[in-house]
Amino acid sequence: MRPEVTTIVGGPHPSALPEKTLMFLKEADFAFRGEGEVGVPLFTRYLEKGQIDKFKEVPGLVYREGEKILHNAPLIHENIDDFDFVAWDLIRPNEYGQPGSLVPGKG
Repeated sequence: MRPEVTTIVGGPHPSALPEKTLMFLKEADFAFRGEGEVGVPLFTRYLEKGQIDKFKEVPGLVYREGEKILHNAPLIHENIDDFDFVAWDLIRPNEYGQPGSLVPGKG
């Protein structure tokens, strides 16, 4: 565990079952429903400035408030081709493989 690291999850599970995802993944701090291209940059700005009162403005954000798990309406963007391509050279996905995934991990 690295409590100093903010852990954010996304994908089909938080999009379909936001509360259950954070209940199951107790180590995850936040999740995103739907496309995160707009919400994630906004969220990181608020997080860096300590403006947690603005989390309710972040589209698709799933977060804890005390014992409650809250989730904002996801952003449904009509044309995902409007978004930039992923910078795969910065992510290096083959370093993050998991058992059963299509991408083998290092180690």
